Amino acid sequence: MELKKYQKTFRWMLAVADGYWFSVFVCTLLGLLNICLGWCFVWVCKWAVDVATHDAEGNIYHILLLLPIVMLGELASSALSSWISQMRNVRLDNRLKQQIFRHLIDSEWRGIEKYHTGDVINRLESDVSSVVGFATETLPSIVILLFQLVGSFFMLLYLDSTLAWIVLVVSPMFLLLARIYMRRMHRIIRQVRESESGIQSQMQENLQFRSVIKTLEQTDGTIGRLSKLMDILTNQVRHRATLSIFTRLCMSGGFGLSYFLTFSWGVLQIWNGVIGYGTMVAFLQLAARVQRPIADLSKELPVFIRCFTAAERLMELQNLPAEPNEPQPALGDEVGIRLNKVSFHYSSDGQPMKEVFDQFSFDFEPNSSVAVLGETGVGKTTLIRLLLALIRPESGSVELYSGNQSQPITAYSRRYYSYVPQGNTLLSGTIRSNLQLGNASATDEEMRDALHRAAADFVFKMPLQLDTPCGERGGGLSEGQAQRIAIARALLRKAPILLLDEATSALDPETEQKVLDQLFDRTSHCLVILVTHRPTAADRCTKVMKLT
Repeated sequence: MELKKYQKTFRWMLAVADGYWFSVFVCTLLGLLNICLGWCFVWVCKWAVDVATHDAEGNIYHILLLLPIVMLGELASSALSSWISQMRNVRLDNRLKQQIFRHLIDSEWRGIEKYHTGDVINRLESDVSSVVGFATETLPSIVILLFQLVGSFFMLLYLDSTLAWIVLVVSPMFLLLARIYMRRMHRIIRQVRESESGIQSQMQENLQFRSVIKTLEQTDGTIGRLSKLMDILTNQVRHRATLSIFTRLCMSGGFGLSYFLTFSWGVLQIWNGVIGYGTMVAFLQLAARVQRPIADLSKELPVFIRCFTAAERLMELQNLPAEPNEPQPALGDEVGIRLNKVSFHYSSDGQPMKEVFDQFSFDFEPNSSVAVLGETGVGKTTLIRLLLALIRPESGSVELYSGNQSQPITAYSRRYYSYVPQGNTLLSGTIRSNLQLGNASATDEEMRDALHRAAADFVFKMPLQLDTPCGERGGGLSEGQAQRIAIARALLRKAPILLLDEATSALDPETEQKVLDQLFDRTSHCLVILVTHRPTAADRCTKVMKLT
């Protein structure tokens, strides 16, 4: 079962590099060329020493001239491979982030809500880089290292078979620890990544609501909770470091013993007159070139585990169910919404909670205006989520209709809505960029008209007008100003249904009255649904739905 899980994860990581395997292949060839040039360097060094000690014939100056040429070849192949890798990796990194980000946007609303935003961002940043690095760097590195190991071993075998087998047997003693190491390291790395996500989530949330923390004088308590999470992370990193250092000590011991045996064997062979000094130099360099790939492979082991852990975390996000968004026949310009015996309740940890709707029916008729009233917790927000297809009823139906046509509400149905959410929903950018979310092709004149209808003419009294910058969550604007810009954004969409969720809650009564006058006077062709707690706003509507 565990093997199948690893195989599935491995195949997913390979699929990440689809379309870029030629680039990976070129970099691998450059790496192999670099190894071959390294072996040439060993032979040139041996030849130079043999000529210098009169054990071989040749022009010493010509031989010494070959050394920088080979070294320059190594540097050039390494530099070219690095440049290709960096260009490829940034494209792959961006592509995978976009793919996962799009899937998160298109996934069902109730799927992603169990993940904290900070955790999701942490996965998109750190885990994506790890997975891309695995497909484009780690796997080619393993191929190159194995090539170097095998080739160096055979070269050493050619020079002295006994020494070659001694080096090969002594060096990889760490493999005896690999199975235990992988299991323990996988668990520890998973814990470290989850702790890092937890820290980022808390920091992001606390920064977002720093005004609440400051006014409630909870700075010390917040820092204390953050310190506890950091202490947990520190202990986990300590365990990871201890395991890594222990493994490296075992490796170093094996390499030290291997080098001692190589050096001693070479000295004894020189003493017995079996080999020359050039062969001794080749022994030491080749022994290092056998040991180095083994050492590098041991370093790739935690990288391998970290990449698998990162892939599992990203696959969790990609496995979130996507919203059904099949195209439906177009409806007319006058659209209504009908709820027929709708039942719905939320659940927590798989356990059902209080039922919000039980066999609930209502008809939002075209060209009407409906005020939705009710105390907190009676289902106003749930009703909005049902109308926007963010959640689906457990029984009954929610459908759009126009004349004799009707169709169930799905994600595709949102094209019929202009929606103003509750609270400040402006994004960082400019007022213009926020308005363009409602209509990307809107002209300045259309934006001016929409702002006027939303009683947001204050925008044109600002020095930069439409190009006035907005900070995070509309920073730099008051709540009332942000709400009016959000209303203008919805009006630019020109949809047959206008859904307002407490859209005037931050406005004073006079401004609210002005906004509602403009809306109801110029949206007679729309179905207007106004979720509000203010009776004065509800009085402007033709129908009232009171939830209890």
